[in-house]
Amino acid sequence: FRNRLGEPSAEMEYLGLLDASQLAGFGFGQYGPSSSETPDKEIEFTWKPEPVANSTWRDEIVNINKVAVLLDGSSFAARALPTAMSVCQSMGAELLLLASVKNHAEHFQEQYDETYKARESYLREVALMLKERGYQVEYKIESGFIADVAAEQIEPDQIDLVVTSTAGKSGTKHWNRGGVSRKLVQRISTPILLVQANGDKLFTDSSIKRILVALDGSIVSESSLPYARSLAKTFSAEIILTSVPAVPEMEKYRAPAEFIKKLQTKADTNMSKFLKAVADSLRGD
Repeated sequence: FRNRLGEPSAEMEYLGLLDASQLAGFGFGQYGPSSSETPDKEIEFTWKPEPVANSTWRDEIVNINKVAVLLDGSSFAARALPTAMSVCQSMGAELLLLASVKNHAEHFQEQYDETYKARESYLREVALMLKERGYQVEYKIESGFIADVAAEQIEPDQIDLVVTSTAGKSGTKHWNRGGVSRKLVQRISTPILLVQANGDKLFTDSSIKRILVALDGSIVSESSLPYARSLAKTFSAEIILTSVPAVPEMEKYRAPAEFIKKLQTKADTNMSKFLKAVADSLRGD
């Protein structure tokens, strides 16, 4: 398993040894850790973010010159338009209205043609309305699933930001089934701006007031910071940094409660220091 999943963290290794030593002899396997493996003294664990020398977000400048908004003719998808319009207006970016049509096999050709015509008519109407308001806009319809179409259009159309609506659903059932937003995250590395579809105003400008950035101390998670900073400057928005340190849950291990609590305290302290350092850098900009 180690070859497949990688080495566990020092904390998880220690908790695993504790677990194994207490389960041995009770029908869960007769493994008993040797005296050299059994944790018989306090072990020092300290979570730390990746070295600041590896962090490049502070010097990274991002430009959003073209925005793609995903539409299908529904009012649900159109909830993303106001935000996309505001981003384009504030940053001087072009807007691409992107749609797709599924079921293009031969025996679905009639259905495909009808859907294509309906969506083309819708996109043409929206594009015309936006052009009259001064936006640089074009539209495109491709065959396939919208997440695949978006991924295929990123490079040729030089898309800097993808905007789409989301119902804000959560839970195991929804995650396993997956939606457009999840598939987009899996398929593309271009930033995705999710707009919760809970409003009733269409085709009106919408400003961004608060930006939530989730960080875990890794360089990968920091890649969202240049975009958050750029949007915050453009819209005079507030950036909220948040994190949930990965600490084992107390009830899942037979380790002493005070040990788990100490891990949590150290992780929280170090993460707070990390978030403060990021916040200080953002304020300096």
